[in-house]
Amino acid sequence: MVPHRRVAGLWHRVLNRDGLHALRGGGFPRGTGKARTYRANPERMENSPLKVHSLLGAMLLLSAVIVVPPLAAPARAATLVDGVVRADVRDLGRADARMPVSFTVGLRYRHEAELERLVEAQTNRNSPLYRQFLSNAQFNDYFAPATGDYARVVLSLRRAGFAVAISDNRTTVRATGTTGAAERYFTAEIHRVVQAGYGIRYGNVRTALIPRQIADVADVVIGLNNLHAATPDHFFVPASRVRPDKLHGPLLGPNGGYGPFAIAQAYDYPVQHGFDGKGHAVAIAIDYDSSDSDLAAFTKFFNVKRTGKTFHVPVDGGQPYDPNGSVESTLDTETVGSLDPGADMYVYNFGAAFTFQEISDAYNKAVSDNKVDDVSSSFGLCEDDSPRSFNTLVNKITKQGAAKGITFNASTGDFGRGGKCSDGTGQDVPAVLTYFISVGGADPNIDSHGKLVSENEDSGSGGGPSDIFKIPSYQKGLPGIFSTTKRNIPDVSGPYLPDAFYINGQWGQIGGTSWASPATAAFIAQANQVDGKRLGFANPHIYAAFKANGYKDFNDVTVGNNGIACTTGYDDCSGIGTLKGFPLAGAL
Repeated sequence: MVPHRRVAGLWHRVLNRDGLHALRGGGFPRGTGKARTYRANPERMENSPLKVHSLLGAMLLLSAVIVVPPLAAPARAATLVDGVVRADVRDLGRADARMPVSFTVGLRYRHEAELERLVEAQTNRNSPLYRQFLSNAQFNDYFAPATGDYARVVLSLRRAGFAVAISDNRTTVRATGTTGAAERYFTAEIHRVVQAGYGIRYGNVRTALIPRQIADVADVVIGLNNLHAATPDHFFVPASRVRPDKLHGPLLGPNGGYGPFAIAQAYDYPVQHGFDGKGHAVAIAIDYDSSDSDLAAFTKFFNVKRTGKTFHVPVDGGQPYDPNGSVESTLDTETVGSLDPGADMYVYNFGAAFTFQEISDAYNKAVSDNKVDDVSSSFGLCEDDSPRSFNTLVNKITKQGAAKGITFNASTGDFGRGGKCSDGTGQDVPAVLTYFISVGGADPNIDSHGKLVSENEDSGSGGGPSDIFKIPSYQKGLPGIFSTTKRNIPDVSGPYLPDAFYINGQWGQIGGTSWASPATAAFIAQANQVDGKRLGFANPHIYAAFKANGYKDFNDVTVGNNGIACTTGYDDCSGIGTLKGFPLAGAL
């Protein structure tokens, strides 16, 4: 702990908590809702939640003096989002002013530079802040938008005629209202459109603006359209009708496909050493909810006794279980629930429309709840089609998650190099974004004893250099990277196919990087149990382990070609390779 005398002299900005009154429908009481400051001292700090490795102590270690200049009101409104210009959209003309619309407003963090340095320090073994993560209260007290600023955004939206839903972390405000109100508030123009494959939708067709009265605190808005944004990364595999071998449980499903024991044994997951995820939790962010009865039938067949609980968390209304739409959520929960029998699962299910707003709202809900070690995503879209506003908001949310110790991972897609980008270059979002482990997929060959005999990177596994995002520090100078200036993916690979799968009374086989991502999430929960603490932003840890130990902690996948050939060492085909679970858990 940093001695109290080191805290003396530091100015700490706090907000009158009566400002919360404004968020619940009223204005500020007289004399409240304004920021005030006080000089921190040992006596006040003794009973404060901000203890080291607490917020103030952390910031003192990161910078000697924190200066927070007031944000000046902009001379003009800030650009919000460009109009919809997409090849898969046909314009039907101006929407009725009474048509309902929704959007999410993202607010600027306070002390953004300190937050970035804190996340970096949390991944540095030589820092006293190494893997020392923030509670919700600590984040809100220092980094979250000020209570008064958040209330100002809420009140502005309400006065413009919108109904609002607030977030506990004061990071976003979700608003619903009419097209007419949205057009007036953002100087937008919203049209009805036809999106190929998804029918009638709506979208803003010209540059919109954040109003001046909130532009100093709000920096991004997601929504003003309900276009289908992303698609899951799975596909069905023809059943092989292979009967299972048994070794502490079946290796294969009734119609073929590897089960949890095969993967845990072949990749030496910590669960094989007594670490089943107990006391930890994994989140699945996906469009449809899953079925507890499907999970129970799956685990029963494979002799897995789950002690962890499953929580179903609807976001933006959620989307109930449907056998035709819940394939991805079923694959994800069966993977995590069987590999991590002691871990809790949270299924953050959002609308089937799969909009940018729904995805970002799900991430923010998971981070605001702060109940999970890892958030897994098995969907994506081409980075060239992902609006800057969406990338900005997701990076904002996942950075907060990293500071709280939450890991994020996402599938690279099933279309080889270039992912879902029609021109064959670029990578999938969210896998290519800053705080995500980007997970490709290798096809394992596992013998009847659960031993990994060989593996090759599937030709469908996404990978390659980003078109947009610069190379991160942990990849600089790494032999084998395709690009020395752009982010290279995948970071690692997981199992791709064939996976045993059960849904609505039917067994089959399924595959894709949609299997690799939740399998990696299951490993993270177990690794955290081994280490006794969360991992947080995982990529610096993973690459550090690789640079220190090489293939003692990984399997080098040297066979395969996804448009880029797999070779010895890191490559943009398989990344570092697949995980040797238990050794890697000890190295992180």
